[in-house]
Amino acid sequence: MPFFNLYKSQTYNYKPIYYDPVKEAREKRAKKYAKKEGEETEEQVKYQGKLKRGSFREEFEKNNKIRKEYSRKSNIRLVIIMAILAAIAYWILFW
Repeated sequence: MPFFNLYKSQTYNYKPIYYDPVKEAREKRAKKYAKKEGEETEEQVKYQGKLKRGSFREEFEKNNKIRKEYSRKSNIRLVIIMAILAAIAYWILFW
């Protein structure tokens, strides 16, 4: 019965985002003055090992090799499927 099975309204957990440019500028200045000469920040330490000279080129070449390998496999699959379809068409037409 619809009287006993009433639908509940949907609720949303919307949390508005408040942007405070004064607070952001204050935090940026605090970070700037908190740094000491020669001391590395967390971000520099985090990315120090990942970024090195020539790393982008190496990654591009590696991805290029993988892309060529997938392309070759895809082409082989396509040729096999076309051969199977041609065999089926030949069998249907001439038998």
